[in-house]
Amino acid sequence: MGIKAKSTSCVASILGLGALTCSLSLSVNAAEEFSGLEEVLVTAEKKSSTIQETAISMSAFDGEALDMRQIVNTSDLQFSVPNMTFGKTNFTGSNIAIRGVGNLAVAASADAGVGVHVNDVYLNAPRIFEAEFYDMERIEVLRGPQGTLYGRNTTGGVVNLITAKAGSEFAADVSIEIGDYNTRKIKGMVNIPITDDLATRFAVYAVQRDGYTENEFTGNDIDDRDIWSARWSTSYQIGDSTTANLMVSYFEEDDARSRVSKQLCTKDDRGAFGLGCLADSKGYSTPDDQSTIGTALTDLLTAQAIYQENVNGSTNLPKFSNNVGLDSGALLTFTQALGPGVLKPGLMAAGIPEAVIDAQFASFVANGFSGSAVDSFESSVNPNDLRKVSADFDPQYYTDELIVNFELRHDFENYSLVSISAYHEVDYDGKTDYDWSVPSANFNAGVTETFDVDGQSITSSFNRGVDRSTTESEQYSQQFRLTSDFDGEFNFTVGAYYMKYESDTHYNVYSTGLTSWAKAGGAASIVETLFGVPATPLSADQSNYDNNTLYEVETWAVFGEGYYDLSDNTKLTVGVRYSDETKTNESKLFYVDLAASDAAPFSFQENDWQEVTGKIGVDHAMELSFTDDTMVYATIAKGYKGGGFNPPQTVEGAFPDAFDPEYITSLEFGTKNILMDNRLQANISVFTYDFEGLQVSQIVNQTSVNENVDATIQGLEAEFMFAPSEKWLFGFNLAYLSAEIDEFVTFDTANPYQGGPIVNVFGNIASAVGDAPVQRNLKGNTLPNSPESSVNLFVDYTQMLSNGMSVVYHLDYFWQDEFYTRNFNTDADIVDSWAVSNAAITLYSDDQTWNIKAWVKNLQDDDNITGHYTTDAVSGLFSNVFVMEPRTIGVTFNMSFD
Repeated sequence: MGIKAKSTSCVASILGLGALTCSLSLSVNAAEEFSGLEEVLVTAEKKSSTIQETAISMSAFDGEALDMRQIVNTSDLQFSVPNMTFGKTNFTGSNIAIRGVGNLAVAASADAGVGVHVNDVYLNAPRIFEAEFYDMERIEVLRGPQGTLYGRNTTGGVVNLITAKAGSEFAADVSIEIGDYNTRKIKGMVNIPITDDLATRFAVYAVQRDGYTENEFTGNDIDDRDIWSARWSTSYQIGDSTTANLMVSYFEEDDARSRVSKQLCTKDDRGAFGLGCLADSKGYSTPDDQSTIGTALTDLLTAQAIYQENVNGSTNLPKFSNNVGLDSGALLTFTQALGPGVLKPGLMAAGIPEAVIDAQFASFVANGFSGSAVDSFESSVNPNDLRKVSADFDPQYYTDELIVNFELRHDFENYSLVSISAYHEVDYDGKTDYDWSVPSANFNAGVTETFDVDGQSITSSFNRGVDRSTTESEQYSQQFRLTSDFDGEFNFTVGAYYMKYESDTHYNVYSTGLTSWAKAGGAASIVETLFGVPATPLSADQSNYDNNTLYEVETWAVFGEGYYDLSDNTKLTVGVRYSDETKTNESKLFYVDLAASDAAPFSFQENDWQEVTGKIGVDHAMELSFTDDTMVYATIAKGYKGGGFNPPQTVEGAFPDAFDPEYITSLEFGTKNILMDNRLQANISVFTYDFEGLQVSQIVNQTSVNENVDATIQGLEAEFMFAPSEKWLFGFNLAYLSAEIDEFVTFDTANPYQGGPIVNVFGNIASAVGDAPVQRNLKGNTLPNSPESSVNLFVDYTQMLSNGMSVVYHLDYFWQDEFYTRNFNTDADIVDSWAVSNAAITLYSDDQTWNIKAWVKNLQDDDNITGHYTTDAVSGLFSNVFVMEPRTIGVTFNMSFD
């Protein structure tokens, strides 16, 4: 709370770990001498030091700073960490990017660029974006490639969440919050010393609130929250030199969270000769579904029904559409792909003469396709408001997470040995309306379709789709770390690491079109209609789109750093890491009869990578006349992230089945300074990255294709803290980033022919004249998630009251430049610049045992878009967008007990 003055004493850690923790106490009494800014203790180098003593670009926040600056979750961190962005991704997770480096690949086997750790344990697939921070000791954010001190290598940086540990003194704390949107939140903890050597701590939080978004079709508010989490921590002092810490954490969410905030599209009215949505615009309309697979399939079945009536006088197939147009996707699909490319080879192999085949095909076109094309979404409503949608049904969202972490530490005379064993388990299941709209054109009267979504039966009289994403994962890891504590010039930290991670992921799309096609027997039903060969309905597995991947990674590494004091003021750091990882992928794509059948085996992929990385750094403490303390440092480091496997493809062999690792060579110069009798802290760093094989993705033919590109990244970060008196604290962060793609040639699925004529055949884009897509050289384009500049500033003012109570006023402001969401850098890829402000007023009791805070977040109440995701042509190329929370207002009451 407010400014903290330094105490002259240091007390041994309550956990008996051998480290000394400087006690920093609040000083708002005018009789005491103000001694300046607080020192922040961190363990970024696996030993206790302050930020100013650590030759790494980093930001750190203790529990009090998190509370004062209203850093409630990971999204809020980006407002206080230079060159950090955070965004929701399209499927099951999120993406933290630091200095433009995150995870741009879409695959179960893709690794994060920024490693998320909980108590020094790397989590391969955490649910970090859903949870809120509670009972935290501190959070550390390291910028730049890491690996010589951490269990898993990363190219972008590390976010380390360090939870509060059990202590030797009784303490309890409870916080109750109420706010708009019917928000109700409770957080609490109790720390219980059982004996002199054993202590336990329980912490819990729960939050419920109404939704931020209105579904105009159902009349309900969606994107609500119903979350709870509990954590149990136990510390045991085993003799004078050994300490054990156990942490068990459980998190659960069950609500209507929107995995996607909204879909944007400017309708492309060219029907099947268009893309569904225009490539250069994102408006409040809906795709023309004549370019989508669902309409093509139901129209093909309707064409069969019309053909049977015209030829046989009756039909046994439903007519889903009143009119099936000559220019519809169904006709194009049949004449350009299904007929000649799929059916004809099999029919000729069965001995049917080609002339007979061609005659029947011509008869089908003449007697089955008639009328005008119908866009099912021609008059559908997409509200012109980012907080309003019109969807068939409300989202359904469930996830839970279990983390178990056991740390054992033993101090020898000149060494400390740490063992960290951990287990991590996640279940996730999210369902949402696939097209986020309600069709305006229903099927013919009396025609309905029923399909099953995980036991939930859905019956519809219009073209309806359900988007479902699920994940089940388990992770085991073990880490050993040995740190020396010699009196001489040389010290070291060495470690060994092992991790095994397994996951089973599904991405499903259920729809009336896919279900109807499967029930009729798929393409074989057309053969039955035209040639009399009976068709068998497809299996239940094939009645939807299911991209299923069984993924496993097993990795081990040895790593370490050596430190040599070249002089009293200069230290040399040399780090090295050897990584070995094996990844296996078993995958199958169920997609009616357009991909594997249920009888087909899973494809099996396996690859292993070994890599040596490291760093060399020098830091020097300078004595300058105008500073109290100054350190300058220079570091060159190599980072590495393993390769992976592309998900299953509808067209086998069209793209490589794997993508390569990415490598980063980082050169950084920095300085950390304390000035004006410890009233001003000024930290500045400049850096340049040479990126080889950066992993990027786009959706091609209904699946993700990951490619490798080279890039060059340069930037600057400046962090300032100024405390002119015990009443005032000012903070200012400035970041600049230039992230450019080197030579890279590819095509843009959102505009494959750069305005030229196209056709959609089963959602696979093709030129109307048979040409290949136009290749573009993206050299000089800006990498996604890389705003050129951002600014953060805050001010705290502490007012002492005559009765001994105090009031702290807080205001902060963050502004971020525009950035692109795709490598192609089109106007439609731009996320506009945005700003957000937060404010709070906190009243503290005279004995600091309770406080009450009135707060507001997003003062401007702006609907800031934080990211886009452009989907596939099979869906009409709409863009899913992710929107920041609106303005929220509330009051929080906190009480502590000793």
